[in-house]
Amino acid sequence: MDDLSLRELAQNDPKLFLMNYQGKLIIDEVQYAPNLFSYIKMDVDESNEYGKYWLTGSQKFELMKNVDETLAGRVSIVEMSTLSFAEKENFESKIFNPTNINSNINVTPNEIF
Repeated sequence: MDDLSLRELAQNDPKLFLMNYQGKLIIDEVQYAPNLFSYIKMDVDESNEYGKYWLTGSQKFELMKNVDETLAGRVSIVEMSTLSFAEKENFESKIFNPTNINSNINVTPNEIF
């Protein structure tokens, strides 16, 4: 929904938006098009297909409010954290302990946080 023309279509004509994008669909930043939720609900109710819609968003509160109200009982929620420093730098991932930083990492605990 970062694309303003797609966002406008999803908001102003959610039925047409979903008709244009058949099959499995990932909608990122879905909180910007809350009118989609009712139409997704109708489609999910008519279909037995699991995982047809993958909805993502960066504004958890707004996204979850709309999901809870509209898609209750029809949704699985996965909360994902940001990438850790180890993941970003492709290090072996271990539980972070600022007092035991590997000496080959040239950063301070404050930089990591």
